[in-house]
Formats: sequence, C-alpha cells, structure tokens
Amino acid sequence: MYKILVDSGCDLTADFLKANDIGLVYLSYSVDGVEYIDKADDTDAVISLYNKMKEGKLTSTSQPLQEDIYQQFKLYAEQGVSVVYVTLSSGISGTYDSACMARNRCKEEYPSAEVEVVDSLAASGGYGLLIRHAVEERAKGMPFADMCEWLRVHSHHVVHWFTVDDLEYLHRGGRVSRTVAVVGGVLKLKPVMRVDEGGHLVSNNIARGRKNALRELVNNVIESCKNYAEGIEQTVCIHHADCPEDAALCKKLLEESGVAKKVIVEYIGPTIGCHSGPGTIAVFCFGNTREKEKS
Repeated sequence: MYKILVDSGCDLTADFLKANDIGLVYLSYSVDGVEYIDKADDTDAVISLYNKMKEGKLTSTSQPLQEDIYQQFKLYAEQGVSVVYVTLSSGISGTYDSACMARNRCKEEYPSAEVEVVDSLAASGGYGLLIRHAVEERAKGMPFADMCEWLRVHSHHVVHWFTVDDLEYLHRGGRVSRTVAVVGGVLKLKPVMRVDEGGHLVSNNIARGRKNALRELVNNVIESCKNYAEGIEQTVCIHHADCPEDAALCKKLLEESGVAKKVIVEYIGPTIGCHSGPGTIAVFCFGNTREKEKS
C-alpha cells in the first residue's frame, strides 16, 4: 500500500486522516507574532483564532520547510514505500515548489524510490474533497501510478465557490484594493469568488447582502453537480469560518435540491482562515469546469 501525504491546507480532520492512513505535513500560522502549528486537531484553537482576528489581531501563515518535506520523503524511501504528496494549490502557496525540490533531492539519493508530488490546485474543503475521493479509489485497489494520474486529472474538476463577510482580510492579502474594501463594507457588498484553473482566487460577482451571496454560492454548486458528466454520486463539502448558521442554511438548500448524496460541514482551518477571515463560507463539489456553468 502506498502513502498519501497532504498538508494542513486541506482542512481534513485529524480523525479522518488517521482513519484513512494519510500523512500530514504541518503548515504554521502566527497571531501577533506568536507562532502555532496547524495540526488539524483542535477546533477550540480555530475558534480562538477567529475571535482574535475579530479583535484586530494580525495573522500570517508559513509553508513547511523544504528540509521537513524531504525528511518525510526520505523516511518512506528507506522503507520502500511509494508516496504521493498532494499539496495546497500552487496558486496560493509556495508549498508545491518546495515539495518538488524535496522530491528531486530524495530521488537523487534514492533513485529507485517512488516519490511523486501533485498540485491539488485547490484549498480547504476543495482540496479535502479531492483527497476523500482519492482514498475511495485507493481502497478499490488503484495502483500508485494510476493514482498519481487520477489526482492530476481530477484536480481540475474540483469546484470552489466562496464568499467572505469582511473584505478587509482580502485587502490585507492583496486580493482587493483599499477602496473596494471600504466601499464594499459601507454598501454591504459581498464578493462571490471561485478558484480558477490555475488554483488562484478570482472574483466572479458581487452580491448585495450576505443571504444573496450564500444563495448564489449554492446555486452555482447545484449547476455544477447537475452538469458533471462523470456521473459519480456527489459529496458536497461546506466549510465555514465560525459561521455555523450560514453553513446550516447552505446545507439545507443543497439537501432540498437533491443533487448531493451527502453534505459535509467542517471548519475552515487556520492556514486558509488567516487570509479569508472570520465569516468566510465556501462550498465545494466536482464539476466539468471551474467556470460558472449553465444548467
């Protein structure tokens, strides 16, 4: 059996990772200069982070050191275990590039080792959704090489739709200008955003008010689920940054639509939440394209 590695940006729970024998590469975050490790195992720490952000505390994140990734690769190489590390999207993190350099170093020292790196082109629940399906394929007996190819193909079909409650956090991350952040706050405008083919965050529309933004997220996901040609039964993931009531509304709308066999609700972890801010909500599914589809 080969090993699948992920990093903290996938927002899968520690229980899920353990139950499915998935390794975790830790990313870190800081709050007002104090560094923490994102181990995907502490909901209280996530809620505390969002409370501190609401108080105006400054946050940042750090990718893993290339050396740390290399040491994980080396461990499996020495054991003769094939490993594929599926990373947080290269469109928002440098982790993929670091992992590729660590892989190259490992293969120089262990030429027969099977070490692969795949860019998920995804984040949070979208990244996690890709891994959820990968685990199912591995359980069916998918060989290592086929798994690496499956991940590369299906990464392009993970659809992300999200909105934020406060544009200030996107401004801090360079996603919107100061003017847009201020005007949007005054007019109660909410961006409806997605992740594009390159794994970058892009704006798709502006909704007037929170409820309209949430309904647009859900409607876009419903369109993608209905149009997805592969015919798999859809599991839809909803991830939120400490706004469970809004997540419950999105879940209700999705269940009423009948497009999903299962709707999973989880928190957005620190790695992503530090940049999107409290009140962020995102919905993820598989689709034919990451563009907005027409039903």
